[in-house]
This record gives sequence, structure tokens and C-alpha cells, in this order.
Amino acid sequence: MSDVTIYGIPQSTYVRSCRMTCIEKGVGYDLDPLMPQSEEMLALNPTGSVPAFRHGDLLLQEASAIARYIDEIFPGPKLQPDDAAGRAQLNLWMSLTADNFYQTMIRDIVLPRLGLVEKPEEAIVEAGKTLEVQLKRTDDTLQQRPYLAGDALSLADLFLVPILFWIEKTPEGQAALAKVPAVNSWYQKIGERKSFKETDPPMPG
Repeated sequence: MSDVTIYGIPQSTYVRSCRMTCIEKGVGYDLDPLMPQSEEMLALNPTGSVPAFRHGDLLLQEASAIARYIDEIFPGPKLQPDDAAGRAQLNLWMSLTADNFYQTMIRDIVLPRLGLVEKPEEAIVEAGKTLEVQLKRTDDTLQQRPYLAGDALSLADLFLVPILFWIEKTPEGQAALAKVPAVNSWYQKIGERKSFKETDPPMPG
């Protein structure tokens, strides 16, 4: 039994990002697959959202804070650049992912396409147009460098990849991904990593 526990269902992209961070750092952890908004989850996080994280006596919420803590407290390859420009790119892409991409890809496309929420068809189609713009911006970046924040894998990559895993399973995602070769190469490269393979989630329901 590890002194590190991640709480939340494995289908959550944010839970997966934190799990991938642990694996990339070589940190052993236990996964307690609590449902969002469950009584057990609310006891760990007043918002009821996943993940929550425990390391010894420390309890944390919010995936970005959790992943940064894991990277900073444990030995292993650094997942945040040392230089200011690199950190700025990391922060840019983590912000884009959390504030823009997640809404479009997961809430507006994936969840309704998987039948988990209801949304008008015209709204999903409109979201598909936004998705193409977002992936084009990502492709432009990945044509210039191998990873989102620079020359090495970072938390920015680990936060976007789990979202693309789900968007790839929708018609809108498949159509948009067909137009972004650099994104596909990057996604396939990360898909070969142990952290990606070992966190492959089951389909919802």
C-alpha cells in the first residue's frame, strides 16, 4: 500500500493526468475510484469534483495543483521547464486545456456523443467547428517543437492527451484529427509511453 492515493474515477481526464504524472515520476500510488459528487468525494473535496489526492497527511484538490506538487516533491524527470519561457508555454497550454479545450471537447462533444448529457445536435455541430480551430492551433505549435511546452514531455502534454483519447471516439473528433498530422504524431508518440498504456480507462457505463 502506497502513501499516495488518487481519488476519482479512471474515466476522468483529470484523474488520468494525475495518474500519468505519478507514473512518469516513478511514484507508486493507489487509485480509489470514487464517483464525482458522491458523499465520499464531497468529504475530500467540498466541490465534489475529481480528483483529490493524499500524500501522507497532505490532502489536495484540483488536478493542476496535484500534478505540480507530484512533480516538485518527488524525484524523477522534471515535468515543468526550468526556464521562464518554457514555464510560460507550460502555463499557456495548461490554461488553454482547462479553460477552453475541456469545455469544447469533453462537455460540448464527448459527453453528449456518449449519451451522458443531453445537448441539441446543432450545438454539438457548432462545437465541432470550435474543435477544429483548437486542434489547428495545437498542430501549429507541434510543427515547431516536439512537445507543447518545448523539447521535453511536460505536464502540458499529460493534461491534453487524456482529452484527445475521448475526442478521438467521436465523429467530430475523428474528422478534426484527420486534418492535424503533427497532433496525430505527438499523440501516437505519447500513446506508446507506459503512463498512457497503464491508465487506459474503461468506457463509461
